[in-house]
Amino acid sequence: MKLAISTPNLLTSVRLILIPFIVLLLIYDSALSRYLVLFLVIISELTDLFDGILARKNGEVTDFGKILDPMADCTSHLTTNICLAYIDLVSFFLILPIIYRELIIYTFRPICSANGIVLAARKSGKIKAFLQATTIITILFLRIVALYLPIVDHSLYFIANFMMGITCVVTMYSAYDYLRFILPRIAILKNT
Repeated sequence: MKLAISTPNLLTSVRLILIPFIVLLLIYDSALSRYLVLFLVIISELTDLFDGILARKNGEVTDFGKILDPMADCTSHLTTNICLAYIDLVSFFLILPIIYRELIIYTFRPICSANGIVLAARKSGKIKAFLQATTIITILFLRIVALYLPIVDHSLYFIANFMMGITCVVTMYSAYDYLRFILPRIAILKNT
């Protein structure tokens, strides 16, 4: 039996495959690993951009892709953020609300689906994902700059935490926006 996989789902799968390499390169720090991890994260984010574009353009939007893509996004961003906290580039307290937001949304997805509520991507979720990606890429880029400019090295923790703080606030707003959409609909179902 031949298993056919669409190009968008293949791109999404690549994002998942890159995660362990990103983790290793972040944890085992060297000048080369800083360049490589930035390269892999950019590739990962580009696959995220193009999988959706290709799926819609080629009519290859699948139920599997609708599950796999957000899971790959969430796993990639959370893993990278946790690693940034592990290597003391950002405070873990700024990562916790991001983790909680993802857990909340992923808890409600099957509940909504089982009750016929379509939980489509919201604008706040797209902004959150873009900001998380931008923050991660900027922090990783600054790690490279810090190799050559001591002033950046000394201020990297502050800059990274400032950026992650903004990302954290936007992420929490995204959680609020989703819950504001979900909870009234579930309450209506409960009362019928």
